[in-house]
Amino acid sequence: MTNIYENNAISALPRVLALFDESPVSKTQGVGDRYFWSWKGRDFANGTFQGAVHGLACLTAKSLLPKGMSELRMLERINYMISGTRSITRGDGSLDEILPFEKSFCVTALVAFDILSALALLHEKLTQKEIDEHLATVEPLINYILKNTESHGVISNHLAAAIAALVKWQQLTTANISNRVSQLTA
Repeated sequence: MTNIYENNAISALPRVLALFDESPVSKTQGVGDRYFWSWKGRDFANGTFQGAVHGLACLTAKSLLPKGMSELRMLERINYMISGTRSITRGDGSLDEILPFEKSFCVTALVAFDILSALALLHEKLTQKEIDEHLATVEPLINYILKNTESHGVISNHLAAAIAALVKWQQLTTANISNRVSQLTA
């Protein structure tokens, strides 16, 4: 069966990847808001772009990367994109979207869910050290979701994103702890 979205995803891939800072010497390596890190059109990063790791993980896990695109290179990109999220996370664990210091509940929840989903898809292709570092990147986002709520209305898709992120966090951290315990007792 043909995936009707495959051609669209593959054709958009170069544009999506071009959004992210790839420079290994940049403080913003892995940040996907080109207006922030490259063009300096904003003095804060829109965290929404960091959610692209989920789609890239899907393509990688399902072996749908286009010919000539290395799985190893894509895993490297995904790793620095997740790490890049840490550099734009506010001290309280939130991410911004449209305004500086906005503390977007929705974007924080969505990005947490997307990173955790990427980890779930790629756990066999990542080292334990990478998984631990990425969970440490997501932990402040999860803590923000747990301590805060939206005050401007009850928006069901935002609440659903938060619940999904919290459920995925529970699944992965419980599994991660179980893996560590089994490694210690083996």
